[in-house]
Amino acid sequence: MSNPTDHELVSVVIPAYKHASYIVAALSSVAEQTYPNLELVIVDDCSPDATLEVAAEWLSSPEVDSRFASVLLLKNETNSGAHASINRGIRESKGTVISLMNSDDLYHPERISKLVEAMELNSTEFAFSKVRAIDDNNMAIPPWRLPDSLRNVFDFADQVSANFPALSFGFLAQNMAVSTGNFVFKRELYERIGQFKPLLYVHDWEFVLRAIFECEPVYVDEDLYLYRIHNTNSFSQLSHVGEIEGLIVAEVFYQLSRNKVVRNILAPVPDNWPIVWDIYKERLLMLNVGSMAIKQKTQQNKKSKLTYKR
Repeated sequence: MSNPTDHELVSVVIPAYKHASYIVAALSSVAEQTYPNLELVIVDDCSPDATLEVAAEWLSSPEVDSRFASVLLLKNETNSGAHASINRGIRESKGTVISLMNSDDLYHPERISKLVEAMELNSTEFAFSKVRAIDDNNMAIPPWRLPDSLRNVFDFADQVSANFPALSFGFLAQNMAVSTGNFVFKRELYERIGQFKPLLYVHDWEFVLRAIFECEPVYVDEDLYLYRIHNTNSFSQLSHVGEIEGLIVAEVFYQLSRNKVVRNILAPVPDNWPIVWDIYKERLLMLNVGSMAIKQKTQQNKKSKLTYKR
């Protein structure tokens, strides 16, 4: 057997809030990873239930302690939001690769191994996988049982892969990875583009839009992330602020499109695609699952005839 330290250290960062009934399953799925060299960092955001205590009890097992290169269980001084917990977890971690996870979701056992390998093979710094929706019993939820807001989300990356010359085009419409929990990225990328922003609903989407200016994401078309659907998901609780925050995200993207040096030669900006930009932009809107904010911003740009510069 190879020594775990022969592999680069991957830090699994879990922002935890009010998931006492789910967190043991989440943590167990991390411990069951085939990837050998893992650090575990849990940041509890002042959960009103026993999330912190349940996690601490699970971590007290000698078997758990020997599984990880290091373990950190942290608690925020005040309830600060998922973005702040993620940023703190990354700041306290040591790995060269960051793998995020929601405290109510599950990893497939080969998730980290396959995504790290995919990043290496594609010489990129950001990866995500196909997502399977599950219920409280860890059973797959068929598409017809999903909430309307999610019905077209889980296969969107497949649609983009089949219809666009670069995967990153899909991120103009939405976070194709579905959740921050499906993000795996290099620490160096995070240090270049900066922290997750203080947004309630779309901090994940805003982060990945900044990331695609730096590198082309790699998508692994396997159900390696299991996203749990229940009535306390942020999709159901915070969707009312999504449209407002979407306008902010759209503005960030278009400002960067005009002013930022784009290192990713496949990034969906007019300078990279001068002849076919309008064709692919319209094709993206025709999929009819994109953000209304991006659509509104596109129309504004048509009216004002904005020019794009690096």
